[in-house]
Order: sequence, then structure tokens, then C-alpha cells
Amino acid sequence: NTANGGKDSDVDNEYTLHPKGLQPVPLQANTNTAMKSDCEVGIYKRKSSNEETIIATQNRSSSGILSALLALANPSSSAINHRIHNQLLLSSIYFTIGFLLTNVGFRTGSAAFVETVKAAEPITSAATAVFWGIERLGPKEVASLGGIIIGVALSTLGHGGSSSTPSSGNELIPSSSSPQSLLTSSCIVLLANLCFSFRGLHQKLFRQTPQGNTMVIDDMNLQFRMQQIGFLLLSIPAVLGNIHLPSRLIYEGLAFRYLLRYFLLCVVNGVAFASYNLSSTMILSRISIVHHAALNCIRRVFAIVVTSIVFGLKITFLQIVGIICSVCAFFSYIHFKSKKSLQQSRRREMMKKWDSIMLDAKRSKWAASGKTSSSLPMGNVDE
Repeated sequence: NTANGGKDSDVDNEYTLHPKGLQPVPLQANTNTAMKSDCEVGIYKRKSSNEETIIATQNRSSSGILSALLALANPSSSAINHRIHNQLLLSSIYFTIGFLLTNVGFRTGSAAFVETVKAAEPITSAATAVFWGIERLGPKEVASLGGIIIGVALSTLGHGGSSSTPSSGNELIPSSSSPQSLLTSSCIVLLANLCFSFRGLHQKLFRQTPQGNTMVIDDMNLQFRMQQIGFLLLSIPAVLGNIHLPSRLIYEGLAFRYLLRYFLLCVVNGVAFASYNLSSTMILSRISIVHHAALNCIRRVFAIVVTSIVFGLKITFLQIVGIICSVCAFFSYIHFKSKKSLQQSRRREMMKKWDSIMLDAKRSKWAASGKTSSSLPMGNVDE
């Protein structure tokens, strides 16, 4: 209101962007154009479309996540502007199911086996991005991604073989595992990879919409809404699946120290989970889906190195080979991707210069024929 001299206070309050703190739920709403300068100060109003504008969304601060989800069940056309944005909803669903399937995979298979299969995430991410036309990969970039996957797999295999206790869960394929259980674990983890790839795809598509503009919703609020939707999706199944737990605690009389240890581990895991996913959301907003998946693989190598140092595990020769292979392949991918981006940038500059030259030639031709340059078509220089 101060920026607008106290005028139109009702409109300003309706279109507050909330640059800090909790921001409104992104809705599948009709969009309005807004001045960029007004967005930067946190206030925006309806503006004429011929001004220098960006697109912003009509979000009311009173819209809650639950009401926005329940509006999906309302078939009336008037409820469209109160429904949660489709891309945000899909991204949240894939995000939640991906972690659920990952936990199921760790339960059905060994940690080393699950991490080895999860190393194939760049394949699903690359296939998803290319199929939807978001990204194009050259042969050298594909080869680099393959090197990353091989390096992470070797690091995980070496990590599994470095444990001296067979019951620790670090074996790649435990002796008690049957081919059917290994196939089941592989399918579950591959589905988790696919879910994470679609999560990245829909987050990218959401960021390209007016409602997903960073001036409307920042990365922290985006991750918060995704976690909210995930909580609402899993809260009822979690309660129904553990409805017998209170009675078990009462009748079996579990020691207080075990419960305290459990809750402390939950707190540590929750902080680590939230921190990791917030960082992942921020990075994904700034780089491509495939680049994000490649970084995720390198993160696994980093985790293997840190756990080996913290828990005193011996770093095997196979691990060293895998780490060197994955790191070299990652920098190779970055090099080829940067080189490709530079070539595309130069190509665009050359096209602009060529268009300018052709336009000047057209103007000269029209001027020589006695026509004014104002009558020259400005759309296509070939006309």
C-alpha cells in the first residue's frame, strides 16, 4: 500500500505476493498480468497487457492446502480457480510415491543392491526429459551419464564387499535372497527412479507456469507444499497400518530408552530428509532434470566415502576405481553440456545477426523502390 500511495488497498491486499514467510497455495487459477517492479516490492495489481509485464497468479492468502485439494472433487466450473495447480499436485504425488517405494525397496533388499539399482536414475531422467522435449542429449553426454552410472555401481559394489559382517545389510546380494525377491526389489526401485524423474519433470513444468514463478512461490514454500501433500496422502494409510502399535507398546512394555532412541532417530532423520529435499528443490529450479540426476548419483558416491570414514570401513580398490570413474564422467558431462550450451548461444547470436542483415537489406530494397521502411513487414524477413 505504501508503494501505491495508499490507493486500491483492497486490490493490493488481494494480490499480495508474500516475499517472506508462508506463501499462498498455487491454484489452477486465471492469471493476470503484473508489473515486474510491483512484484519485486511484493505487491501487484491488474495492469494493461501492453506494459512491460510478467505473469502472476490470483492467489488468495486464505486458500489452504486441504481446501485446494478438495476442490478437485468439485466438478463445477466455478471451482477451477480454487483447485491446486495440476503440475504441483503431480510433482508432489510422484515425490511422495518415489520415497515410499525407495523405503519399500530398502526393506525388501540390501542397501548396497538398492543403491546400485538407484544409480540408474539418470537413464530414466534422460528418457523422460527427451520424450517430453525438455532436453536434447548428444552422444558424448549420454556416454558421460553411462560412465557416472558405472562408477556409482562399482562404488556401491565395493562398499558392499567392504563390510566384515554378513548380517549388516551391506551385501550386494544376500545369500538368503531368491531370484524372485531380487526381481521384485529391482522393479520397486526402478519404479521409484521413474517417480523421481517424473517429479523433476512436473516441477520443471510447474516453474514454467505463471503460478510457479519464483516471485509468486519460492523454493522453500514449494517444498513445504509438496511435503504437505505427501503428508495428507500417507497419513491415513500410516495410521490404519499401525493401529495396533499403541496396544503393543502397552502390553509388551517396551523400555522407555528404546522409545527415546526411536524418537531421536526420527528427529535426526526428519531434519536430514527436509534439508536434503529442500536443497534438491532449489538445485532443480536452477539446472536441468538430467543434470540434477547426475548430481544425485555423485551424492551417492559422497555418501559412500563419508560413511566409510565415519564407520571405519575399509575403502576397497573397486570403490576407488568407481569413485574416480564417476567423478571423471560427471566432469565430462559438465564439459560437454557447457560446450553444447555455448554453441547454441553462438548459433542464436548468429541467427540474430543474420536476421538483422536480412532486415537491413529488405529496408534498403524498399527504400530504393520509393517505399517507406515503416511499411516493411517486421515479422518474417523472408516475406
